[in-house]
Amino acid sequence: MSGRVEKSTPRSKSKKTEQRHNLVALLDEFGFEVMPCSLCAEKGWRCTMMEGVSRCKECVRRGRSCDGSGLSVSAVSRVVDESRRLRSEEQEASDSLRRASEALEKAHREAQEAFARLERIRKQRESLVTRGVEMARRGLRSLDELEAAERVESEAAVDAQSLGAFGVVDWNATDFDFVLPQIPPIPPRRSPSVS
Repeated sequence: MSGRVEKSTPRSKSKKTEQRHNLVALLDEFGFEVMPCSLCAEKGWRCTMMEGVSRCKECVRRGRSCDGSGLSVSAVSRVVDESRRLRSEEQEASDSLRRASEALEKAHREAQEAFARLERIRKQRESLVTRGVEMARRGLRSLDELEAAERVESEAAVDAQSLGAFGVVDWNATDFDFVLPQIPPIPPRRSPSVS
């Protein structure tokens, strides 16, 4: 054995070059386009890889290392397309929610208006019943006659007050309802018994 280091022969270089050319042919035939490595991106080349090979076709051809991710362009395209589809669906759902919210607000306003109308009608009906009872009590034939009688009474009360009368109040002209308290009757006095 000699202490010399044997240099590789041109034949072994040629074998490596042949392997590289074969791999380039395989990548050319079966490779798929991926996100470009820095070399392919810089040169504007199409970057292709295949399963089990860690370098792209151009990096293999040049015998250099590759920093490509191996992420398929079609996979990236599918992700982008799916993201756009989801964004569109999100916008549709947002628009639908906004329309439903507006409809709910409108229904709420309409319900409030209907409730207020119902309350007005109830008060009018209660007033009509009260006035009808008063009309019957006074023996009048119409609400117009009742209103005329109340107006006369009100004017008479005002006239009486202007002349200095005290305690004259037209209770019909006010909205003040009160009930007099019930006072129990006073039992009759017994005369003292004479014995």
